[in-house]
Amino acid sequence: MKEYKSKLNTTLAILSMLAREFKFSRDSWECKQRAVKSIYIFKAGGLNLGYGFGWYKAGPHSDDIGRDLYTIISQHSKYDETKDKSKWNFCEDNWKRLRETNEQFIEGRNLRNLELMTSLHFIRALWEVYWPSSLDALKCFRKNHSNRTLFDDSEISDLELENSLNDAQKLIKYRASYDC
Repeated sequence: MKEYKSKLNTTLAILSMLAREFKFSRDSWECKQRAVKSIYIFKAGGLNLGYGFGWYKAGPHSDDIGRDLYTIISQHSKYDETKDKSKWNFCEDNWKRLRETNEQFIEGRNLRNLELMTSLHFIRALWEVYWPSSLDALKCFRKNHSNRTLFDDSEISDLELENSLNDAQKLIKYRASYDC
């Protein structure tokens, strides 16, 4: 079988497939943020698409994802060749894992929940802050994050943070289960 050659950047091609599969868009600021949080979660789950993340007001953020989504959407006909996933070096096991990660950690969650979970995960996993207790985690979060999310105006409760901390810890364990 002849190897498929494309002139498209592989990262953009895979992002194009993800955008189609998981309905990412740049229709609004919220849609772009959902894509950023989702790709962060995919990376935290073990599928690195090559994007780096820094800390911003709403936790982990990547300007590159927004820029690349804009490129894909504004040049959509150029990315039509990504409709046939079999041409790309992104195996079915990776798609299975993406769908599983989406189902467990993204689907059904609003942006507020995604922001809290990814923020706590970022502090814990990337800043390597280890908390002896969940109370220490909440203090650390409140020190580095405002008491409101960017997606609504209500204050973040301790219960929401506890739930998000549990989800962030599940994501860390999920990743570890694949690293074995």
